[in-house]
Amino acid sequence: MTATTPPAVSMLAPARPRRPRAARVLLAAACAAVFLWPVVMVAVGAFRTSLPGTPGGWTVTKLVDTYLSPVTYQVLAQTVFFAVSVTVVSTLLALFFAWVVARTDTPLRRLVTPMMGLVLAMPPLFFAISWGMLGNQRVGLLNTVYQWLTGAGHGFFNVESWFGLILVSSLKAASFSYFLLLGPFLTMDRSLEEASLTAGAGRARTFFRVQLPLLTPAISGAAFLTMLAFLEAFDIPEIIGIPAGIRVLPTQIYSHINATYGGQYAEASSLAMCLMLIILALVAVRARLLGGREFTTVSGKSYRLERWKLGRARWLGTGGILGYGLLALVLPLAQLYLGSLQSLFGRYDGFSLDNYAAVLDDAEITGAIRDTALLAVLGGLVTVVVCTGLAAVLRTRGGLAERLVTISVWMPMALPGIVLGLGIMWSFLSVPGLNQLYATIWILLVGLFIGAVPVGMRAAEGALAQIPRDLEEAARIGGASRVRAFAGVVVPLIVPSLLSGWLLVAIMISGNLAIPVLLASPTSQTVSVEVLKLYQSGEISQAAAVFCVISTAMAAVGVVVGVVRAVLSRRTLLRGTG
Repeated sequence: MTATTPPAVSMLAPARPRRPRAARVLLAAACAAVFLWPVVMVAVGAFRTSLPGTPGGWTVTKLVDTYLSPVTYQVLAQTVFFAVSVTVVSTLLALFFAWVVARTDTPLRRLVTPMMGLVLAMPPLFFAISWGMLGNQRVGLLNTVYQWLTGAGHGFFNVESWFGLILVSSLKAASFSYFLLLGPFLTMDRSLEEASLTAGAGRARTFFRVQLPLLTPAISGAAFLTMLAFLEAFDIPEIIGIPAGIRVLPTQIYSHINATYGGQYAEASSLAMCLMLIILALVAVRARLLGGREFTTVSGKSYRLERWKLGRARWLGTGGILGYGLLALVLPLAQLYLGSLQSLFGRYDGFSLDNYAAVLDDAEITGAIRDTALLAVLGGLVTVVVCTGLAAVLRTRGGLAERLVTISVWMPMALPGIVLGLGIMWSFLSVPGLNQLYATIWILLVGLFIGAVPVGMRAAEGALAQIPRDLEEAARIGGASRVRAFAGVVVPLIVPSLLSGWLLVAIMISGNLAIPVLLASPTSQTVSVEVLKLYQSGEISQAAAVFCVISTAMAAVGVVVGVVRAVLSRRTLLRGTG
């Protein structure tokens, strides 16, 4: 009697249809055209003798002149100094607050995370404007209160300085780094500390010799991303740095484009190439330093999260929390709302709602609000839908075409917004047909979509990671096609997460300045561009009023989205248990 061989599993389920190779290649080519072509065009623009979209020849003269100019290296040195300083200060702040929240019994520690979330959500442009008002040497709130209290005839703080630029940028960057460091601090096993303490090391030595080395990937990752963000930062250096005579590469690129006699686009592209090379070099250095090293912070045994009892020292942590909250949230918001009620910035009498009336009666501003709302809603929707489709494709197969798609969609993350805007400008104006879209709202939509794709991909991949593939495979076995299985089974389960991703991308788009400042036109503006114009023209109180209007509207939208998301999550849960 012979044993019966069980049927092969492959005979029970239909064979997976292989996606046609042509379709995968077409998808990779489309992603490269959308996401990589602007990068290529930036490099091409450095060798052109003409403006974008106009006939001209080729030359290396402007590239060589730019790289031989002493001004270029002065700006480069200031850019590196600025980015390194902000990275060091903000990472130290984030380390302190993450440690306070995760490992100590400091009072008010539960306020840190929501406070950091609000600081992170505030667009950099408005954060810079708030401090530009607060630290105004003549009529800023800080200096005015100081003069009232001391009777001095002058202020004590000038935000338009190196100290002010680094302080404001570090306060903003600390909120970003905090969320990157909080998780590793929360998951580190206390038994590692106990082993060090048992061996005779003190708490300080344990922290510096045990905890910090184990947190190297998280700390270096937060510092690396902060460095990238502030190498390419435009909003805060433009508002605070330019009046102080401090120029960094993004603001210098912008000044070349806005130069007289039609702009200096070849010089701007040359500086953009320099910035891209620095960022790529940083990526390679970090991969070299941390490649192959292992860092374990959570063990499988005796996992505990006991808090340090700080005694009287815990009040120092409380003071730090209150100080940061005052500088990064309370004072900036108070200055913006107070400034919006002033008839003239710096006058602390005769408060009224005239600025709100002026803003709402201004056709350019209301048009910018309308365009920004359209771009945020439509751009957020398109980004989330496209990223969900791409994430679904990328998780099913890992071939060469898929790797090219991955590289393409993540490239904008390493590209400064001002450089991306320049690349899109060259791309549209240099291609017949596409140049008809220049100076319209559609080129703004394309630029903001490309800039938001890395965030959309992160949201989509995170949502799909929560759904086991077994559910989709079960639908496939039941006869559903791949598309129908994904749309009918997976999408309904991830709708709440995608809704949150939509809101996140919409907020990011609505606050973006670096891309619209190059692509906007008199007929298609965004709120950020209009606010920059108001601030630079001296209409500071109206700029503050725009923020108050937008923030109130966004808060209302956030509440509605939160309610809708809660309802959808509840329905999804009931469907899963029904």
